[in-house]
Amino acid sequence: MMHKFSIVAYLKPALAKKIRKLQKKVSKATNSNAILKLWKPHLTIGSGVKVSDKELKGLYADMKAVISNFKSFKITIKHCDSMDDWTGGELPGHTPYVIYLKIILNKKLLRLAKIVKKKVTDKRKIWYRQPWPYKPHVTLAYRDLSKKTFIKGKRIFEHEKFSGETVINHISLVKENNSGKWIEYKRFKF
Repeated sequence: MMHKFSIVAYLKPALAKKIRKLQKKVSKATNSNAILKLWKPHLTIGSGVKVSDKELKGLYADMKAVISNFKSFKITIKHCDSMDDWTGGELPGHTPYVIYLKIILNKKLLRLAKIVKKKVTDKRKIWYRQPWPYKPHVTLAYRDLSKKTFIKGKRIFEHEKFSGETVINHISLVKENNSGKWIEYKRFKF
């Protein structure tokens, strides 16, 4: 059996709740609800990988190798932004439009993303290619935004004054369930 995983870090509950509220506000303005149906607020750390049952142990070992030299660290989330050229827009049923919260890239987060890329994703089949150079963000709306609703949402939220801080202390393998929702499969704490 083949497994298709995303590699993410989840946000602390209080911040995730605040972000979910903003996601609902964006959804109401744009009629985009894919993020609400499919994902909990998260930060994508690396490309999506495909592995067989036989390859799972190796994947786990590589994930553990990634976190072996990490201690928890903080990230800062600041304000809204958007892109109209998201590489995931090439996936079936997706558009290239995304409205998101910017994450201030720090050395620890960049190092984590680089090590995930080197030790995990560069060694495996990829089903989703994380844009590089790494541009961390928390998605507010994606996948079902049309050009028209994207432009509307961008105009409404480009001046949204959002800020938050959270601790990153893990990376998780996340897998799509039968209803299309992405759920945590295995967490690697550091």
